[in-house]
Amino acid sequence: MFPAPEPIPPVVVKTMDGKTTNTGAMAGKVVLLNFWATWCPPCKSEMPSIEAMYKKLKGYDFDIMAVSVAEKPQTVIDFIKEYKYTYPVFLDETGAASAPFAGRGIPTTFILDKQGRAIAGLVGARSYDGPEVVDLFKEMAEKLQ
Repeated sequence: MFPAPEPIPPVVVKTMDGKTTNTGAMAGKVVLLNFWATWCPPCKSEMPSIEAMYKKLKGYDFDIMAVSVAEKPQTVIDFIKEYKYTYPVFLDETGAASAPFAGRGIPTTFILDKQGRAIAGLVGARSYDGPEVVDLFKEMAEKLQ
């Protein structure tokens, strides 16, 4: 956790169907902002736990922005289909949008508060579906009405 929430510049990426979006589109939700790649073994190892967390937090003010760093769209689309991930995946084909955030390697993950500010950052793979992690996100995100 950071000592205080840190404003971050918008991360501008493409959706899997080619539309442009950014982190600002997720305002009002707690966001797990994850930078990853299909060729990265630590990234691949944490993805099942991200999927499980996503399913456990349905119905909460929570979302995931998993940004594929510097990969061709079809590579990412094929990978997501093969492993049947359902959480939101976005494309940063050039790596330019990810560079300020994933400069120390991938996977890199930030937790954004409902105002889009970074409140924590992690470099390296983690498990996100343990009860203590899910409960923490539930507490931060609050249930939707």
